[in-house]
Amino acid sequence: MPVERSRFLVVLSPILFAASCRRRARVGGAAPPLDLERSFPAGLTGSAASLRGRPLVIEFWSTWCGYCIAAIPYVDALIEKYPEVQFLSISDEEASAVETFLAHRPLRGIVAVDGAGSTFRAFGVESRPQTALIDSNGILRGIVRPNQITDEVMKDLIARRPISPPPFRMPPELQKSGFTAPPRAAVAGPNQ
Repeated sequence: MPVERSRFLVVLSPILFAASCRRRARVGGAAPPLDLERSFPAGLTGSAASLRGRPLVIEFWSTWCGYCIAAIPYVDALIEKYPEVQFLSISDEEASAVETFLAHRPLRGIVAVDGAGSTFRAFGVESRPQTALIDSNGILRGIVRPNQITDEVMKDLIARRPISPPPFRMPPELQKSGFTAPPRAAVAGPNQ
């Protein structure tokens, strides 16, 4: 019996891996659907179809992530500066943990919970924070770190043009603390 189970897993593993790769977001392609279980303020759940038709910045974050918390003022300033863009912060934590955090440290924009992690997986989120930039046509234009979102990047996103974020730089307050985060940036090329 153990030999049969091993053969089954050996045969099934590549199939499952290939299937999971197909569902991952591809920069320059259509953004994957969102699967959200709860939002703050309430009202945005499920596929979040109400977010279509305007540029969307999705911040993947966690309440325990120091860099995520350090980026909150920067993201809040972007929200204030670009009212024509929708901002959505998604955590894969329990809704109660997010709600407790928000009671002490409110965020601007919509905050949502992806408790099952399906939206995190669909966008290929491997570390936090990561930011997905989706234009008004639903095209994923890039996956960057919050401090890579410049005025030029925002203007290109709004105009549905390919984006060119600057290289990732660790915020000075986190450099002093010894915090490290792997840089990740993926952007749509000129033909995408």
